[in-house]
Amino acid sequence: MSDGGKAHLYEAVANQRERVLTGFDSQRDAIVRAVDEQRMAAMAPIYAVQGNVAAGRPAGQPAAGRPGYPAPNQQSSVAADIVMTIKAMVAEEVRSQILALLQAADSKQRAATEAADAQPVPQPGPHSGPLTG
Repeated sequence: MSDGGKAHLYEAVANQRERVLTGFDSQRDAIVRAVDEQRMAAMAPIYAVQGNVAAGRPAGQPAAGRPGYPAPNQQSSVAADIVMTIKAMVAEEVRSQILALLQAADSKQRAATEAADAQPVPQPGPHSGPLTG
């Protein structure tokens, strides 16, 4: 092989490397676009509620829709359902925590009452009259 052959080989390797890197870049760009599209689809109900609140519209009034996404009324409905479900879950958790605190306080009160009842009451002795000095 001559120097021209080596230069040609290096050039071919560099070209192949460039094609592979370009392919990786295009794959990465496609993945980033797909992730962005999935994120936008997942966030659509939240954006719908935020858009209604920012525009001063009631929750049932639709915001401007975008092609490829559920209708704004559906977005608002889904978002409202999610909010109601979360509120119900939080309320149930708070209720159970309060109930647990009340039961613990009741148990402590009962234990204190039983301990006080178990203490013997001192009986007056034969010399338990008033002390005179």
